Order: sequence, then structure tokens, then C-alpha cells
Amino acid sequence: MDSLSEAMQLHQNRNFAKAENLYRDLLKNGQSDVKIHHYLADCLLQQQKVMDALDIAENGLKISPEYTELLVFVSQLYWGTNQREKAIERFEKVAQLNATNLEMLFNLGSMYFEERQFDNAIKTFQKIIEIQPNQAQAYFNIGMVQTENTNYEEAIKTFQEGLKYAPNNTFGNTQLGMALHVSGKESEAITYYETAFAYAISDVEKLELLILQGNAHRDLNNTEEAVSFYDRALALDPNNAVAKDNKKFLVKKTIPSWHFSMLADRSRNDAYNQAIVSAVKPGDVVLDIGAGSGLLSLMAARAGSTDVTAVEMVPELAEVAQKVVADNNFSDIIKVHQKRSTGLIVGEDLPEKADIVVSEILDAGLLGEGVIPSLRHAWSNLLKRDAICIPKAADIYAVLIQSDEYKLVSPVKEIQGFDLSAFNHFRDEKAYIVKQSSQVKTEQLSDVFPVMNINFYQLPKQTTEQQPNRYPLEISITKDGKLHGVMFWFTLHVDDQIHMSTGPNGELVHWGQAIFMFEEEKEVKTGDAIKITALQSESVIRFTLD
Repeated sequence: MDSLSEAMQLHQNRNFAKAENLYRDLLKNGQSDVKIHHYLADCLLQQQKVMDALDIAENGLKISPEYTELLVFVSQLYWGTNQREKAIERFEKVAQLNATNLEMLFNLGSMYFEERQFDNAIKTFQKIIEIQPNQAQAYFNIGMVQTENTNYEEAIKTFQEGLKYAPNNTFGNTQLGMALHVSGKESEAITYYETAFAYAISDVEKLELLILQGNAHRDLNNTEEAVSFYDRALALDPNNAVAKDNKKFLVKKTIPSWHFSMLADRSRNDAYNQAIVSAVKPGDVVLDIGAGSGLLSLMAARAGSTDVTAVEMVPELAEVAQKVVADNNFSDIIKVHQKRSTGLIVGEDLPEKADIVVSEILDAGLLGEGVIPSLRHAWSNLLKRDAICIPKAADIYAVLIQSDEYKLVSPVKEIQGFDLSAFNHFRDEKAYIVKQSSQVKTEQLSDVFPVMNINFYQLPKQTTEQQPNRYPLEISITKDGKLHGVMFWFTLHVDDQIHMSTGPNGELVHWGQAIFMFEEEKEVKTGDAIKITALQSESVIRFTLD
């Protein structure tokens, strides 16, 4: 047996160290075959010698720059070591050399997609369709790119085209349903979710589709149907957090009474009216997201806008808003749509992209009503580039507190000598308590400190609850006590001139302050430096005690 055959046999038998030595001897003895470089690089990779493997593989490509297998190998190594640009560069070469190889094109398109090179991804998947017009997965992949880029209407058309070639494809039907759902076409979405579920094989797919159907019925306010789907999901996975949380939300769901206290907040009403009057010019197109009673839309119409589009997703509120608009003789200017703003279509629901967007989808913790995802979509799809946003921004402030009262129920343990811990079934540990500071007994253990700024013109990086944006803070303790949590609030910049606070003694009395309780208490002394982290996701701000 010659040395190469012996090395390959050792390699196959997973004796990588000996195989490596033989391959290196072959290279020293002048055998510069590109395959030997490839085999040696693989041996090194199997031994976790990643950078050595990369060096050997690159040397092999100097001998044979168009050796496809080694190009793929090198690309994978660069990708695995987070050298994404080099990985794509090598794989582009692979695709050039294998111009009709669909697998190679799919891989390259997926790499572009992961790196958010959306135009390149679409062009690559379109090449696949040119080669094989009935390639449904290529259509589905283009639809995924369009969805990620919030081009929902285009995505819907693309998914529908792909399903002509694979009508029973679970993935394609699911993705089309999701694009329809986020566009506010929940009933249509349910049809495709049902088809996807009928052909789903794995429990993972079925679980996802049950939750998606529950979400669609939830957004259609079909509460009983939504709960039934969440129950079916929980039968498959009793610990599924999404199904649990959504079911809990629906059980508690009512039209909240805070709408009345909000309307009674004169400072808030005056501030918004002043900002709207200052911003609106005759002929401006105004978008009101989360219209509620329609008050902000009425202000915009009175200020001179000739076209106001108001969106309100809660059917009961949208119906009342339409009546309020009619009662004030603005029906010719204000059009109320019962849908999410993400479902608006420019040219149909909205005459053209808006000059001004107004919203008051803010809770005591600022983000709980979805202001960030709503504005993120609006800036991409519904607003002119130089549009005015009311409000403009918000600054979050906080103070560390001791609250013996709320520590009793955060979490619930013993009350009056009885173990009530089972009642934590109804507790949302991610939620905060909303109170006016004057109504709850707390001890402030620090000075007020800034937490973060949210600029509604330049929104923070998109994130999730699982991987939130993190703001590490170090706070000096000013009073001995037991650290239980954080009280926080915001200063709202309605425009450049108008700034109002929801804090203690602030002008905006409607909101109150948010109190976030830590799971465990901590004894602190004056002068201690306490490290906490503010966690900001799309719809909630939370805190951890580090």
C-alpha cells in the first residue's frame, strides 16, 4: 500500500493524527496534489485545529483555484469562524463554477439572506427559478427575504406563486399564512395555516401551527377559538411559554378602563394638540396609529390636514372612533380602519405615504403597547422619508426602591401564615406594577438615574425578549435598606419644544410609574455600588440585579 492510500485508510478509520503526519510527509516530498491539501485540512479540522486547516486549504486553492470541493470546505471554515465576507466570496466562486447546480445556488442565497444582503439573495434564488421554473422552494425563499424586509404584499404574491407548484407544502403554506397575518388578513391566514397543519408531519410543526392559528383567532377577537388552539398546543407541550402567555392574556382581556383616565389627562391632551397644530400644514397626510377614541385624528383634521388615516385594531374601539369622527363632522377627512397599521396598503387604505405620524401607544413602562414595532414598520412602509413623528422620543429614568408591600407578592409566598405560592400561577414575572408613587409606600434607596433614550426617528436595534438590548448600569446606594426593585418612568419629548414627564410630580398624571420587582431582595448600605442591567426588547423594559 502506498503512502497516500495508507493515509486515506487511517483517515477513514478516524486515526486523524497518524493520517495528518502521512499527509504532511507527502507534501514535504513534493506531492502538491490539491486533494492531499483537502484531506489534510479535513484531518486538522477533525482535531479542532481550525486555523491550521484553513491555512492548508487555502494553500491547496493556490494549486487549483477552481477545485469546487475545497472551495466549499474553505467557505464553510470561514463561515464557522465568523469571517462571513470571505465565506461568501469563496462560495460566489463555487456558484460561478457550478452555474446550474441548484444546491450550490440555494446555499449561496441562504448565506446572503443570513447576512441581510437581501437584493443578492433574491437575485440568487431567481437564478434557480430561471434554471428550473417549477422550483417551489426558491419562491418560498424569496418570500422569506421579502417578509424579513417587511415587503409583505410582495411576499404574499411570491408565496402564492410557489404554492402553484407545491400546493400541499407545509413550509410554504405556513409562511404565506404568516405574511397574510402580519398584513392584517387573519381570516385568509387561517386558511393557509389549516392547510399547513393538514400536511404537517412533526409535532414541532404542529405546535407552531396551533399557536399561529390561536394568534390569528386572537387578533380576530375570536377569543374562544383562540383559547381552544392554545389549549391544543399546550396538550402537545404543556410548558410552551407562548401558548401559556397568550392564553393568560386572553383570559384577562377586557377593554381597559384607563382609556377614561387618559382622556381626562389635560396636560397630555394639551401637549399633543400643541405639537399637532405646530406640525400640520394644509394638505398634509396624517397617520394615527392606535387611534382609540380618535382624539388625535380629530386634532390633526382641525389643524388643517385634509386626509387622516386612523388605525385601531380593537373592533369595539374602532367602531366607537368612527362614531366620534361622524359626531364631529370630520368623516370626509378622517377614515378609521379596524386593523393593525402593519396591514395598511399605500394607495388603498392610505392615499400616499404619510407626512406625519401621531401615536399614543405608550404604557407606564413606555413600550408595552407596541410603539417600537409599529413605528419600525411605519418608517419602512408607510411614511415619507422626511416625515414628522409625534411624539419624537422618550428618556427613561429610574430609582432603586425598597417596597415591603409589593415584595409580599413578588413572588407570592406566605400571607397571614398561609402558603399561597400556588397563586403565582397567575403572576407574570416579566410584568411591572403600575402605580402613582404617592399611592404606594416605597423607600428610595438611590438618586434618580437615567436608564436609556428611545428615539422614535432612529429606533433601537430590533431584538427579542430572549436576546434583548442590554444597558448595564452602576448605581450608588444613598440609604441603607433592602433592595426590592426599580421604579421607572419616562420624559416624553412630544416635539422639540414640548417635554413632559410621567414621573412623580410629573405633568402626565395618567400613566403613573412602573415598578419592576426583583425575584430576590438584597441588603444594601449607603455608598454601595450596585450593578443592574436594563433589558429592552420590542415591547418591554425589564431589569436584572447583577
